[in-house]
Amino acid sequence: MFKTSALVILLVGVCHAQPTRIVGGEDADIRDIPWQVSLQYSDGFHFCGGSILSSKWVLTAGHCMNSDPNPSDKRVVVGMTKKSEGGVVHTIKRSIQHPQYNTVVSYSHDMTLLELNDPIEFNERAQPVRLPTDDETLPVGKIALIQGWGRLWQDGDSPDQLQKTTLPIWDPKDCANAWGFPENVFVGPDAPLICAAWEGAMPNTCNGDSGGPLTYNGIQYGIVSFGMGCVNPDYPKVFTHVYNLRNFIYDNTDL
Repeated sequence: MFKTSALVILLVGVCHAQPTRIVGGEDADIRDIPWQVSLQYSDGFHFCGGSILSSKWVLTAGHCMNSDPNPSDKRVVVGMTKKSEGGVVHTIKRSIQHPQYNTVVSYSHDMTLLELNDPIEFNERAQPVRLPTDDETLPVGKIALIQGWGRLWQDGDSPDQLQKTTLPIWDPKDCANAWGFPENVFVGPDAPLICAAWEGAMPNTCNGDSGGPLTYNGIQYGIVSFGMGCVNPDYPKVFTHVYNLRNFIYDNTDL
């Protein structure tokens, strides 16, 4: 029996009615996190984050795109620190959602690839993130980096400037115990989910941060996926396990 269900999980992402921000974060500069991107509707409304994989490919959460294969009403903006100053806009050619999305538990395999129509020009404000090698397994206990333009608090306001914070990566067995999910959801070579959170749940991610990368030493280990509200000490935030799902990326991109 699970402690929760999709009906009460608060996705830390899609909500066109209210833009959102990192809870308890601090101002960030895109030049320090040049792989971070903003996913926006065509009217400029930010709804999710993502990461640059290559000049033509961006990685984000599956629920951010809602299985939209031809997202003509959405765009990717790179090189942006402040929304008011904008960045370089890229239109999306197609999206490819992980075929096992939602098949194990709600929001498992929460991963989508975005192919851009025109290549990203790399500079100090736009660079690809590095994926972990076979030897670079999940760094449990290490302090990882997360950033985004998500809410300041539950139902709070949106910042103009990119925010960042850090989160410790949990032991997978502790994740399973906290959420009441089967252990293989978090433990083992095929586990699709990982957790990262402070004991008191602050600082944390919130709505609008979905799809953004969880990185350690510039290597992406997670994708912001879901949580029980924005700040809940009983439920650590859950991230897509990038290390275990890398083959989906390699099989569908130019990496």
